Amino acid sequence: MGIDWELPSDPVGEVIVADVFDCTPDEIRTVLGGMADVVMSDMAPRTTGISLGDHVRQIELATRAVDLARELLRPGGHLLTKVFDGEEAHGFVQSVRSQFERVRRIRPEAVRKESREFFLLCMGFQPDEAYEDAPSNP
Repeated sequence: MGIDWELPSDPVGEVIVADVFDCTPDEIRTVLGGMADVVMSDMAPRTTGISLGDHVRQIELATRAVDLARELLRPGGHLLTKVFDGEEAHGFVQSVRSQFERVRRIRPEAVRKESREFFLLCMGFQPDEAYEDAPSNP
């Protein structure tokens, strides 16, 4: 299941065509049929070449991925999200640590040498008390 602002030319599985900021966790859970084991995000903004602006917009997307993961993941679930390195990256990574058993920055070999992107691998989701009020699986 995926979310994209336009339908991919050769979609695999169900795709919600919408801006990720307009999708609600309830809509996504309905398509999934319940809670998720994994949330993966390769979201990136349309870059402008202005490094700080591109970085801030990408952190907003990564934050949205984390927010959705907190609403969609089963306890013990995992999150993988793209991050552009920059002045907000360290704080972003630190903000995620409290909800997962392990958090690692990884940079796959396939990432271009000049790219500032890395991926944040978050394993073992640990929901807080608010999770008790989250919808359960059907």
